[in-house]
Amino acid sequence: MVKRGMFFSLITILMVLVIILSYKISTSKSAEETKLASTQIRIKMLNSFITDLEQNYFEDMLKVSSKTALEALANYTAQGKQLNSVNGDGVKPGDFETVMLFGYIENSAGEDCKISLCAEYGVKLSNAQINRFNYSCKLGTQQCQYRKIDSDLTQPVMLRYSFFDLLNKTENVLENLGVRTDSFSITLEPLTQTDNWNINFKAIIDYHFIDNYKIAAWRGRTEKIVNISIIGLEDPIYKKTITKQDWEIDRGPESFCNIEVRCAYSEPSFLSRLEGETSHRSGIDDLLGICPESEDCYET
Repeated sequence: MVKRGMFFSLITILMVLVIILSYKISTSKSAEETKLASTQIRIKMLNSFITDLEQNYFEDMLKVSSKTALEALANYTAQGKQLNSVNGDGVKPGDFETVMLFGYIENSAGEDCKISLCAEYGVKLSNAQINRFNYSCKLGTQQCQYRKIDSDLTQPVMLRYSFFDLLNKTENVLENLGVRTDSFSITLEPLTQTDNWNINFKAIIDYHFIDNYKIAAWRGRTEKIVNISIIGLEDPIYKKTITKQDWEIDRGPESFCNIEVRCAYSEPSFLSRLEGETSHRSGIDDLLGICPESEDCYET
């Protein structure tokens, strides 16, 4: 009887141990499953956020920064300042690109890129981009100088609205979610004016985001065709807000030998006016009439 009692006591103890062990295993498994489930939910949310970033937010950021840049450039040229031409080889960035991306403009009253534009945004730029903005301006003897375009305007326009300023806000959100930017680059194609009211350009964006916990990474390329309406911008020549009601046709000389001749462009070109002249700039302008070649009857 004593042996039988001891046997049943041992069985009882073993059963209790099994129950305790099973509980511990179950609890441990539940914690791991909970951790895995929360990680999966977090990565799923990040996937959705970065997908929205690529499909929607990048384009919205481009539209805001590009229209604001055109407004800044229109105000800049309306004060009689000339824009800088872009080198034919495409090595040197143009004013629209510099203003739109950073809020800076090439200006002899500015400072070297190393202590201005590159100092503020150099961490964000690839070596190729830094080289473009460090391009030697005058016979290789001095570097390009830049200053904030708002310094030359009657009131700030680009403040917090350049593309990289908007991108910084998005990156702050990602950092709070435990994601850092490993690399980011953007390439802009030249502006074209497709009709009276719209300017287009293409932007190519390459990005690489990495999760701080090294669980996931996101690398991608997206191309955006950006459309900008010029309605509401300032006319660089006539210095008034552009509306459909009073957008005037670009005109050249209007009289030859006392004869009315519309030797001018048939469509209003904002890009031409931005350059300070009614030149055949946008691809939408066609000459109306034929200009007399004789200078004898040309009225100045």
